[in-house]
Amino acid sequence: MRKLILLLMAIIFLLSCQREWISAEFTKTDAGSTLPDYGITQEEPAGEEPAIIKKTDMSNSKIFVSGDNIIFPTGNKEGEIGIREGGEDELPSGPMSFTVDKNGNLHILDNINSSIKSFRPDRTLSNIISLGERAKSFIDITTSADNQLAVADMSNNLLYILSANSKSLSDLLKTIRLPMVSDFGGIYNSVKGNIYLRYGDQQSYRLNDSGLHIPFMSLISRGENLFLRTKRISSGISMLFMSSRDQNPEYKGNTESQIEIAIGLPILSISVIDTDSLGRAYLLVEADSGSKETVSVKRFVIRAGTKDEDWSKPLEIPLDVYTIPFKDIIIGEDGTVYAMLVYKDRVEVTKWRVE
Repeated sequence: MRKLILLLMAIIFLLSCQREWISAEFTKTDAGSTLPDYGITQEEPAGEEPAIIKKTDMSNSKIFVSGDNIIFPTGNKEGEIGIREGGEDELPSGPMSFTVDKNGNLHILDNINSSIKSFRPDRTLSNIISLGERAKSFIDITTSADNQLAVADMSNNLLYILSANSKSLSDLLKTIRLPMVSDFGGIYNSVKGNIYLRYGDQQSYRLNDSGLHIPFMSLISRGENLFLRTKRISSGISMLFMSSRDQNPEYKGNTESQIEIAIGLPILSISVIDTDSLGRAYLLVEADSGSKETVSVKRFVIRAGTKDEDWSKPLEIPLDVYTIPFKDIIIGEDGTVYAMLVYKDRVEVTKWRVE
């Protein structure tokens, strides 16, 4: 009997700890913990004040309007993008990633043709960088300072920095050793020219030339002034958390703004794609539009922020494609949404802007 009472007391204690942990997830804080030597403050829930929760109201939200479609035929010629048909033991494959620089030039990581192909805003081919055999291990690309290209080689944990006018990997400007991570989430740039590596459950590193990488327990906005993270609460509701790194009154200093996301469909997952130069977040939401018996997944992009005018109605991204690249959706500094859609006979880069 004594053992039973002790067991019940232990269970009650564990449940009470769990309740405290859950409540801490939804509270605001003015406190933080500083990363050693860097003078950077990370916000952590303190549990001292009630949550700041803004409920989503999309009734008057703005809509995305489709812009130009850039279509490339598939193949191995200069202006074509390579794909490889799948077999019994192999899935179809194609370009792994793409990026758009601040001048509007498009750069596609064409792994099948072992190259990076660059196109001007008028869609004409401007350059081809030969990657050789290493192309098989390249998984992501972004722009860095001065419109240079940064390519992630995750097999060797290296980041290669190239001029957009390079002709091969022998023209490398520099190489940066990447931290070893088990769940690589991509590389992203900031307006300050820094490059961030995402990994795990919405965590990130800022990459330095010296190989000393600064860790963050959240994602960093393009302006480097916000921490962001998302959390799926239930099948119908998810949350976006935005914490300021400066004294911008919109985010009340170091207070965490918590914003409820609901789109009228069961939400399967939610993540931050990126932010624009004004600090508005662009979210990728996967939802189930099927019946009780079947699951039908749809993907949506939503622009979100702390002000009502920041919000957009969900933009559906097509899923009826031949293969999905590692990074198939990116956000321009001006808020343009780009999607690279890979079909069997063509590769389309489509863009949308909020009206």
